[in-house]
Amino acid sequence: CFNVIQNPASEFCQAIRRDPNTGAINDPYVAQVRNANTGALQTSGVDIAVRYSMPLGFGIFEPTSTLDIATNWTYTDEFTLTPLQEFPNIKNYCIGSFGSTCGEPLPKWRGSTRVSLHNGDLTLSVRHRYIGSVTNDRYILPLRAGSASVPALNTLVYPVLPAQHYFDVSFSYDIAKEVQIYGGVNNLTGNEPPLVGSPQIRSNTYPATYDVLRQEFFIGAIIKF
Repeated sequence: CFNVIQNPASEFCQAIRRDPNTGAINDPYVAQVRNANTGALQTSGVDIAVRYSMPLGFGIFEPTSTLDIATNWTYTDEFTLTPLQEFPNIKNYCIGSFGSTCGEPLPKWRGSTRVSLHNGDLTLSVRHRYIGSVTNDRYILPLRAGSASVPALNTLVYPVLPAQHYFDVSFSYDIAKEVQIYGGVNNLTGNEPPLVGSPQIRSNTYPATYDVLRQEFFIGAIIKF
C-alpha cells in the first residue's frame, strides 16, 4: 500500500485501520483483508452458428430420411487479464496461450460440427470437435508486453500444445413410444491429451479442455411412464 501503490483511497490501503487517537494498528483497529474487485478481465469475440436440414430420397427402415447439419464456432479475439486495476498498464494478453498465469488453454478458434441422419425411429450422428493450438504463456506474455527478456520458444519444455480434433459417433432408436435406447463413443480415434507435466497435477494435462480418458463409451435408455 505505502511503498508501491501510494494511494490511500485504494482497496489495499483501505484495509489498514488505525486508532484515530494514536495512529496505532491494534485491536479493534486491525488490518482487515476482505474480498474486493482488485483485478479485471476483458474479453471479446464472435460466435457463429449454422443449421441446415435436407430430405433424402432413401432410408434404412423408412423410404425417406432427413440429414441435419449443425455447426457452432467461437472466435476469441481478446482475453486480457489486469491483475491490479491500481496498475492499469500491467496487462496479461492471454488469448492463444496457456500456463501458470493464463491458466486453462485459451485458443483463438474452437468449435464443433454434428451431422445427423434421421430415418424413422433411428438417428445416427457423427460429431467433430476442434480445439485450436495454444502457446506457453512464459513466451507469449513477455513477447506481447515488449519485454527485452523473452525466452526462446525452443528452450521451453512444453512450448506449444497442438490443435486437437475429436470425433464422436452416437445413435438413438425408439423401440416403442415410451422407450428409447441410445449409445456411442466419444473420441473415437483415441486421441491422447497433450501433456504439460509438472505445471498441471491433474493427469498432467488440462482435463477441463482435453479428453483425458481417450475413448469413452456410453449406452443408456430413456423410459417414459
